Amino acid sequence: MLTARVLFVYGSGGAGHYASALALRDALLRHETRARFGDVQLRIELVDGSQLAGATNADRVYNAAVMSGLPGLTSILYWLARTMQPLSQRVLARQMKSSIDNLQVTGGVVHLVVSFVPFLNPALLYALPHIPYLTVITDFEHSEEHPWLQDQRQICFCPTREVARQARQLGWPDTHVQETSGMLVRGEFYEAAAALASDRATESRTGKGNNKLIVVLFGGLPPTGLVFRIVQAVIDRKCNCTLAVVCAKNRRLKQLLESSFGVKPSAGPTTLELHGYLDTEQLAGLMARAEAIIAKPGPGVTAEADVLCVPVLFPLFGFRVMAQEQPVLRRALEQSKGISCRSIDHLVDIIESPDQLDTMRRSIVRANNVVAGTAQDPTGPNRSLYEIVDFLVRHVPRTVTANPYVDSTVSW
Repeated sequence: MLTARVLFVYGSGGAGHYASALALRDALLRHETRARFGDVQLRIELVDGSQLAGATNADRVYNAAVMSGLPGLTSILYWLARTMQPLSQRVLARQMKSSIDNLQVTGGVVHLVVSFVPFLNPALLYALPHIPYLTVITDFEHSEEHPWLQDQRQICFCPTREVARQARQLGWPDTHVQETSGMLVRGEFYEAAAALASDRATESRTGKGNNKLIVVLFGGLPPTGLVFRIVQAVIDRKCNCTLAVVCAKNRRLKQLLESSFGVKPSAGPTTLELHGYLDTEQLAGLMARAEAIIAKPGPGVTAEADVLCVPVLFPLFGFRVMAQEQPVLRRALEQSKGISCRSIDHLVDIIESPDQLDTMRRSIVRANNVVAGTAQDPTGPNRSLYEIVDFLVRHVPRTVTANPYVDSTVSW
């Protein structure tokens, strides 16, 4: 039995890259229990690319800026990264090569790299220039702020037609442009969606007049000030709903909400649920029961909501939409899968309009069903996770017989 050592490289800036890496790893391991990759056994290792490149401090600053709700600071960080890129890439490449060399000395030869990060791909290719290199793009488009298409040796999984078009326009060969049917979504969300099939056949998810569930979800690092304002406004308006706030890694936010409102506010019909860290199954189940999700236009949460046919409310009054989020927002609005809320009163008005949310959900269900036969249409059912697994099943066995130290690029 041959063993393929596969590095899944994620970044510590935000939580989406790591979630995508976990999703693909778990799907591959589940597949491996059913059928081997030929005579190859996978040895998948998740590694923090920022740590390998010595760039963890930059990610810490970025995460702090996101959690503090300081859009100006994140813009400055992106500007600095873009301006300093020619110099920083050389520094990152040298540090990356040293780290990768140590990994191979201590753990054996690497046969395949799957990258889930922007910025660091040239450094990784400098360190491992002669092995197959895959990049799972977790944005809707390539941009200067979030550069994904950095070296034509990358075999890129493109979640939208636009990023595939960008790759070809930049000279990527067709064999290195793998179009998928959407963003990579964790398997638990497909399972939650399947469990909702019978519920979707009923007239309404919650029933008119019932206490509806609204989920507040801003990823692993929710902004304290914005979330507090939303909770305060919903409680003050005495909305007939359960407001489930996912505080995730922001312990200060959870403590602030507990001390200010308690778990169940005594005044009015609003029930407040506070959640810390949720595993994927718990999060998928919570989102599946929601009438709507309040979130930033992140590609991950938007894709997850789409799989579950849940509309997303974007509180644009509380933050500046980052460059990589703009195409996500644009597409969600164009496809009527999200609502742009320009004020906090507008947001609460929508929460108090169950008929509007239910009509929107029905529209999403119909839209997803209508295009069910178009596997490569990004507006259709998103099967990206399984498409990437199928690709790897076909190609991983070849990587084991390739010598990563041969002075020529291995081609698939």
